[in-house]
Amino acid sequence: MVQVRQRPRTVASMDVEDTLHASRSGRRRQELVDVAANIFAEKGYHATSVQDIAESLGILKGSIYYYIDSKEDLLYEIVDSRLKNMESVLRRLRSSRLDPLAKLRGFICDIVAHVHADPVKSAVVLRDLSALTGERLERATAALERQDRFLRRQVSAGQKAGLICPDAEPALTSRGILGMVTWTYRGLGQQARFGAERTGEAFADIVLAGLRCDRKEHTQGHRRALGALPVSW
Repeated sequence: MVQVRQRPRTVASMDVEDTLHASRSGRRRQELVDVAANIFAEKGYHATSVQDIAESLGILKGSIYYYIDSKEDLLYEIVDSRLKNMESVLRRLRSSRLDPLAKLRGFICDIVAHVHADPVKSAVVLRDLSALTGERLERATAALERQDRFLRRQVSAGQKAGLICPDAEPALTSRGILGMVTWTYRGLGQQARFGAERTGEAFADIVLAGLRCDRKEHTQGHRRALGALPVSW
């Protein structure tokens, strides 16, 4: 019987095998994250069990722990990926030479585009971020605070430049913008026909039209004359 000598594994062949294994493992982990996101969005993080995720993947519950240590690992990966996208928007806008109004428009349009690109994970971030614990919650909260701070600074800068009405309260304006752009995922069934670009531009038009003010014609509280309600209302 002729024995076939096995070719010894070289460093190069081992590197290729390790790369292929890492690639397959990475794809499987991403599939796990995507499935978890869908279930979190449907049932909520706390109501979802690791068993639910395993059944959706058609694998044993124990197999999931090859990729994660806890269910929170999945939530954090979902939250972190979305917040990193938003951080990239902030970095690009901060480094630009756009005026405050243009930076506000850029923020609104870009964040709406990110929400439209992945409404499922966006929903999970909005609803379940607070389920994170320890440093993970601190990092996620800090990222949200950076968005709020960026918006408030643009409103203040716009007021100093005479571009934005002095009556606008930066903190309230920031909350309004964040609420508008982040909750847009809930209306995607109706808004999908408009598309991300049209939706973002429409939201930006509404916000900027409400903030814009001619300094020469400004009088305190002048906006409240628009659609003013009768005293008896």
